[in-house]
Amino acid sequence: MPFLFEKIPRRIVRSTVHPHVFRLEIHPLSTLDYQGALASWLNFIQDVKRQFSFVLLWLNDLNKDVMAELGESVSVNEDAHFFVMDQEHASRYWLEKLDEGGWAMFFYVKPPAKISLPPESLPTEPEALLAVLNAAGAKVIITSWYDNNEWIIACTDDLIV
Repeated sequence: MPFLFEKIPRRIVRSTVHPHVFRLEIHPLSTLDYQGALASWLNFIQDVKRQFSFVLLWLNDLNKDVMAELGESVSVNEDAHFFVMDQEHASRYWLEKLDEGGWAMFFYVKPPAKISLPPESLPTEPEALLAVLNAAGAKVIITSWYDNNEWIIACTDDLIV
């Protein structure tokens, strides 16, 4: 299990068929009040961001309202966009904006020499998600689909303890 999950309740972390891909069941957190769940999500993302200081946020055209607030994307592929997620964007305000799901965060130790094109869509199958992670050269990817009840997290093998 990656050290990324040290502060996350074990009851919401699920293994998949691949040892580098995990599902974080956000749904059990919904039994807490909304603010408590939001704080847990924010703490997790900020913990990961402390380890990997450069983050790209993937959004597609279904998130036009969020994209308009973020401004210009750093890479575009059809309807998919990458935005640099700086410290300001790793905040409660932005996490609330992403509450409906339909996003992904790609975490890097340092900015890549060249930012690749964002994938047109994000797979949910472990092997395919790892291929996206590797193609982007990221260390960790967190994806959330449109109900935000579950995050799929893939990481490189050097992060597995």
